[in-house]
Amino acid sequence: MALLLLLVSSSCLVVAASIAVLCYVNNDADERLPPGPRVRLPLIGNLFLHAPTMASLPSALRRLRRSHGPVVTLWAGNRPAVFVIGRDLAHRTLVRAGAALAHRPPSPFASSSRALSFNRHGVNAAEYGDRWRRLRSNICSCLAATEALRRRSVDRLIATLELEARAGAGATGVVAPTDAFRHGVFSFFAVVCFGEWVRDGDHDAALRDLRRAHADILALTVELGAFDLVPAVLMAVVQESLRLHPPAHYLLAHTVDRDVPLGAGGYVIPKGAIVNYAVAEIGRDATAWTDPDEFLPERFMEGGEGAMVDAASCGGAEIRMMPFGAGRRACPGASFAVSALHLFVGRLVEQFEWWPVAEDEKAAAVDFSEKTGLVTVMKTPLRALLVPTTSS
Repeated sequence: MALLLLLVSSSCLVVAASIAVLCYVNNDADERLPPGPRVRLPLIGNLFLHAPTMASLPSALRRLRRSHGPVVTLWAGNRPAVFVIGRDLAHRTLVRAGAALAHRPPSPFASSSRALSFNRHGVNAAEYGDRWRRLRSNICSCLAATEALRRRSVDRLIATLELEARAGAGATGVVAPTDAFRHGVFSFFAVVCFGEWVRDGDHDAALRDLRRAHADILALTVELGAFDLVPAVLMAVVQESLRLHPPAHYLLAHTVDRDVPLGAGGYVIPKGAIVNYAVAEIGRDATAWTDPDEFLPERFMEGGEGAMVDAASCGGAEIRMMPFGAGRRACPGASFAVSALHLFVGRLVEQFEWWPVAEDEKAAAVDFSEKTGLVTVMKTPLRALLVPTTSS
């Protein structure tokens, strides 16, 4: 028995010693790196120790911000992963040092990454340079000529919801519109990407018409003029929704092609580091917004604290929210997305009265808690009582 206990004790000591060797405090790390937890595992790092899932990352970063400040270094394997949580540092890096941050890190899963990113020829994954500029320019030009497609997509969505409200859910009118929203958005982007069929023999005439329409749209700056026609309340609601509930809590990862100084504290993001941004936390910064966790569209109305803020802006003089990113890698479809939201939300409110329902179909508060992944969705799918208005 004593021998058995000795063997067990020895085994435990060996395991403990091995763990102590693997879990080491990195006293010799580059002191210029932004602060962060110093204990990490060789080959593994410490990112997955603090945030084992994507859903746990927001709470982990909030906790680390309290102890380390607005920029935190974690380790993905043997590579530093820098998370920027402060809006001032986001502006310093993405806007003022934009060229250095305009690159994408290589994926450790090379073959799958090439397949998903079209061999890094897609605008999201392409190397920063001439090809990427051409891709971005082409996307912006195509999106500028989709006003009619947007309106047809909204009409189809409205028709689908009307059918569901009138007949699809018995006589109650209660629907779960999430599937209709997803189908409407998918159909919309399918038409934007692939267009509509053109019969053989009509190609030349159709192309001439498209070129003329495109030139007219660019010359008349329809997008800019359209904003003057959008009610201020609708614009404010869309802006506040994007601030409080951005489509994703993080951007696609950036990497740097040179050392980037952060100013305060003498910290430096080293060449080759992975850099990402806590978009939701930046939009809810208490130094930029009063009651940042409250849904207050009036803050974006005339005279409000956000009256001069544009959700589609790529940076400007400061960053107060960045639902579409900022700097050179900001989403090329930001203005397109905002104007599409104005159209979709405006038509949905115009055509229906929306009433929240609970499981017993009595009026109840809507659960706005989030489910975080690659994109952010409602944790509890929306169920609503839709009553078509007289205008529908």
